[in-house]
Amino acid sequence: MMEFMRNASEDTWDSYRPHFYAMVTHLDENVGRMMEAVKQARVSDNTIWVVTSDHGDYLGDHNLSQKSDRPYDGAMRIPLIFRGPGIPSGQVNDELVEIVDVMSTLLEMLGMEQTKGNQGMSLASVMKGQPGRDVIYMQGMRNKIVRSNKATYSIYDNGEELLFDLENDPHQLRNVAQDSSAKDLLDQMRVRLLKKTIEARDPLPERIRPY
Repeated sequence: MMEFMRNASEDTWDSYRPHFYAMVTHLDENVGRMMEAVKQARVSDNTIWVVTSDHGDYLGDHNLSQKSDRPYDGAMRIPLIFRGPGIPSGQVNDELVEIVDVMSTLLEMLGMEQTKGNQGMSLASVMKGQPGRDVIYMQGMRNKIVRSNKATYSIYDNGEELLFDLENDPHQLRNVAQDSSAKDLLDQMRVRLLKKTIEARDPLPERIRPY
């Protein structure tokens, strides 16, 4: 985060945001140019498009800019757009997915075998109305994060815990990790993080000996 903007006024944020929106507009225009080139080449019928990002920008949410390791949706929620043959058009899906799912999805859509060590899940069925992941996992330099539809939980290497009850606090304004009333939710998310951390262990190279 840019430190000089930590205590910025709303007027400053109002002048900051248009620059981000201008970059998004510029990106949209150039994606359009590529799509037009594919159309002119007459290969649209066998082209799959995927548009996504590595992170968002807080744009003043929580008085932050750019990105950070804080588990806020402003940076974690990113676009993921698929377009092409066999993909339902004009649909918006709110299921939880991870970036690692993109490769698995493309491999299935192309009729190719899933690669060894691939930890993604194909989203082909999710595009047709099936459920996505029940929880997603992220890892920063100092923390680990899990997010479900009901809560976001993060723990840092210094022991700091953040817990947001998304059903009652969708804008993530109140950390309830220390609230006795949220103990059950905290315990549930701790267990989910433990399981996801184990699942995310790199499966490669493959084990070739029994020890």
